[in-house]
Amino acid sequence: MKYWISFVFCLGLFTVKSQVFDTDSTEMVNDTASVKKDTVRHNLFESLTFSYGQKYASSNFDSQLKTMSGGKFSMPCNYFSIGMIGEIIVNRRRSYTGIVNFSYLVPTMITINDSVKEKLNGFTYTFSVFGQKIVKKKHFEMFLTEGISMGRLKMTNGNNQKLKNPSFAPFAGLVMRVSFSKFSLFSIAQFDYDISKSSWHRMNKGSSQNITVSPLHQGGYTFSFGINYSISERYMKQ
Repeated sequence: MKYWISFVFCLGLFTVKSQVFDTDSTEMVNDTASVKKDTVRHNLFESLTFSYGQKYASSNFDSQLKTMSGGKFSMPCNYFSIGMIGEIIVNRRRSYTGIVNFSYLVPTMITINDSVKEKLNGFTYTFSVFGQKIVKKKHFEMFLTEGISMGRLKMTNGNNQKLKNPSFAPFAGLVMRVSFSKFSLFSIAQFDYDISKSSWHRMNKGSSQNITVSPLHQGGYTFSFGINYSISERYMKQ
């Protein structure tokens, strides 16, 4: 699972880097071929986002997780995220609007089997592979995006014995953003469906927790909001 995460993370970094490379190369072409009147320029921006979100799981995991049907605000899963929202470049003539996010689960104490205390933490990496614009105005935009979400939950007991539950989930999300100069506010409503195994696995070689843990699929609804800052403004030739 960790190799999948590394692969997709590197793919995201390569995509963002290729956006900068293609953009710079196109600017040189535009300078030398300025006589062409049919050149169409798009405003591309590299951006950095910070957000907070709450996930409502499809399963309450023995009443330890929030679901759409109930749960306290302080219950897992609460996330802080860093990432980007913008145009993801496929080639010089094709791009789509999407998101790239790394989310960290706020550590929370949970109770297993009504008596065993465990610290729950984890992370999620989200990467868009499709995007469809619904509204695109000067100061407001709305778009749909679909992609892959993957990550891991980890439980640790008082003896530092650990159990992990990986996830691999296709997702679909609705993104809305209001822009003010280089700053913008955004919200994301996302649903992901975990297709990985629901079992927990030990992380410590030769050490295992002697408890029975209910299986868990990590799919569910996530609602987040945050602030976006545009680092730079570039152009590309269509």
